[in-house]
Amino acid sequence: MTRTQVGDVLQESNGDELTVYVHQYADEEHDEVEIKGEAAMISFDPSTPQGRTQVNALIARLQEALALHGQACEKLYGQLKVGDWCIGIRQPVGDDERCPSELPHPEHGSVQCSRTAHDDPHHVTVDEHYDVIAVVHLVDHVPPA
Repeated sequence: MTRTQVGDVLQESNGDELTVYVHQYADEEHDEVEIKGEAAMISFDPSTPQGRTQVNALIARLQEALALHGQACEKLYGQLKVGDWCIGIRQPVGDDERCPSELPHPEHGSVQCSRTAHDDPHHVTVDEHYDVIAVVHLVDHVPPA
């Protein structure tokens, strides 16, 4: 059996590593796709219709999860205005990367976005009471479906 790593090692949210492998037996078609991490090990057989269906279902579920996350971000941040209260903001903790965007602020000139690094078009700065003190919504975005 030949075990080939697919892509780089991923890091799970808890810091554990997650790796995708393809196993090939002799000179046959790849017989197994394995997702292996500290907390999980999932395998599929892509040489069968059922295995391909399972892999495609996993991909679809992951894409659906990203879409749901995008909808939640749009709902939480999409309509915020200065003075609103935003207790649900995702701020950096530990080694989380902070969004580098600067937002205009009337008293301080500019302030850094309070959120972790993100892909959506909403930059928000909150004070220690979670009151929004600066917000920028990029106008050329399309909300997630």
